[in-house]
Amino acid sequence: MGHVLMKSHRLLLSNFLMSFLLTGLFIYLGHRFGWLERHDKLHPKRRVVSYGGLVIYATYWLNSWRFLGDLWSYPTQRMVFISSTLLVIIGLIDDYFELSALVKAIGILICSNIIFFGTDLHFASNLISIDWSWGTSFKYLLTISWIFIVTNSINLLDGVDGLASSVSVSGLIVLAITSYSFSLSLRYTNLILLLLLVTSILGFIPWNWSPAKIYLGDTGALFIGFMYAIQSITNLKNIGFYTIILPVIFYLVPLFDTAYVIVRRYLNKQSILSRDESHLHYSLRRYGLSDTQIVLVMVATTAICSLLGLLSQVFAPYRHWITLVILMVAGFIFLWLLSKNLRQDKPS
Repeated sequence: MGHVLMKSHRLLLSNFLMSFLLTGLFIYLGHRFGWLERHDKLHPKRRVVSYGGLVIYATYWLNSWRFLGDLWSYPTQRMVFISSTLLVIIGLIDDYFELSALVKAIGILICSNIIFFGTDLHFASNLISIDWSWGTSFKYLLTISWIFIVTNSINLLDGVDGLASSVSVSGLIVLAITSYSFSLSLRYTNLILLLLLVTSILGFIPWNWSPAKIYLGDTGALFIGFMYAIQSITNLKNIGFYTIILPVIFYLVPLFDTAYVIVRRYLNKQSILSRDESHLHYSLRRYGLSDTQIVLVMVATTAICSLLGLLSQVFAPYRHWITLVILMVAGFIFLWLLSKNLRQDKPS
């Protein structure tokens, strides 16, 4: 496997360079033709190009097609292409017209169902002892929920320059390392497709870093979240019970943020679909951190969680304790932040 990966370094390097150069070209064309962010309430005077996710989408699929030879001869990848394209179209419409959260949610669910019924990408029902008559329902609920939640969590995290792209690529790199090192039935093709996604995002990040010259937009955030969810199922579905736990640990930051916001809105009797500034990155900004500092803090947190997740695989006899420590610390922080901010939310 290592020898084969070395042969792919040119493909991955060219993918990175293509993403970097195309993003620069897209920024130039965006200013010339007015493809600018229309709903930037935090920086209304900044002229930042939007729809940046199109570059990541195009770079990934162009080089995936180049790598696979004929994408349409791979039924699973064909359906992933169709569903991700549909989601990118929904993101484009949202970036221009600002769709409601409900409409986006329906779109994500449609794409998730395309994956479940059109491919073999789903979590195995034997991960947990369960009566076989409920096996298919369990697989469906677990797979659809995972894709829906992860896709939304990355979209909700995209509120600071470079944050969603940096946190996403951090989790994807660790996912690639874990898949290569521990997956019981890893396919070379799946690993290269995962690394193509990594290098597509890496080429975009320099332009997206604060102060951003281009935004991911919902176009990019939805695509990255959707592809991460699919890649985690593809590369880890045969690892065992920790198939469920490991992707959660690697993407704990966006998932934590999403859960925190939903619970806080519910306790404040707000619609969980409403928009506000209760996300963790907005809280860090109120504490005086710059956009760059916020990104570094959240990427570092992702790296620490990912390292602990890797250790749970390296030291398998202690994985239960390592996982328990991670979840207990995350739970403590969750409850502490919730109680602190709920007191602030109460009218004086």
